[in-house]
Amino acid sequence: MKIRTAKRYLLVFFALFLLTNTFADPINITAGRTLVDKNIQILLDPAGKHTASSALASSQFYAHTSGIPNFGTSDATYWLKFSVRNSTGEQLFLQIENPLVDTCNLYLVRNNRAQLLASGGAADVFYKRKYKYPDFVFSLGIPKDSTYTYLVKIKSSEQLLLPVFIGTSQATIEAQTTKDVIAGIHIGVLAVMFFYNLFIFLSTRDRSYLFYVLYIFFIGLTQITLSGYSYKYLFPHSPELFNQAIVVAAALAGIS
Repeated sequence: MKIRTAKRYLLVFFALFLLTNTFADPINITAGRTLVDKNIQILLDPAGKHTASSALASSQFYAHTSGIPNFGTSDATYWLKFSVRNSTGEQLFLQIENPLVDTCNLYLVRNNRAQLLASGGAADVFYKRKYKYPDFVFSLGIPKDSTYTYLVKIKSSEQLLLPVFIGTSQATIEAQTTKDVIAGIHIGVLAVMFFYNLFIFLSTRDRSYLFYVLYIFFIGLTQITLSGYSYKYLFPHSPELFNQAIVVAAALAGIS
């Protein structure tokens, strides 16, 4: 009899354990911009067979409790599930700071059904994006003091480090402006070095300067590609060229 009672207690404990790992607390946004490094659930979809509905119904989600999700290099599809509470009274935005993601789809979960809100990715042409940022930005549309649940489909053929931020419109714009300024300074320094060494090469005809000019050019192209700016300014109508530039520019920089 005691053994049966002990088994029942173990079953209850195990059920409670599963429940606490299945349902994460909402991410409460009170002001500014928040890094989503906890209260998020992740589903690994190795073959990429899940639809939004089947992913939502899956019992294989696991809790991610701290740190920026890092999935390495993989052909698998990942599904992220989380709830957000808007305590700001302002419009909230989701920003995924990885411009190399091939597929990035956002779903709103209502009545256990997933409704597609927005889709994007480096496999789509840039001009189709509602918000013209190198990173992926989506409006969440959560009323004040309300809590909504979302599902995000992620797939990438490159290194999949996934910084996810949720913030107000002003905080999101300020963060992107800061990134733009830093990227502009970096590109400016490379441009000065490029033209300075090009001038020396044209003056001296020393071939070593020509190789250095090519090296600076391809290093610069690699950097602006990895940060997504080449997609926005150089290849907005050609995702194929953008994806090829990631590999080709880095390879040519190594050769030169």
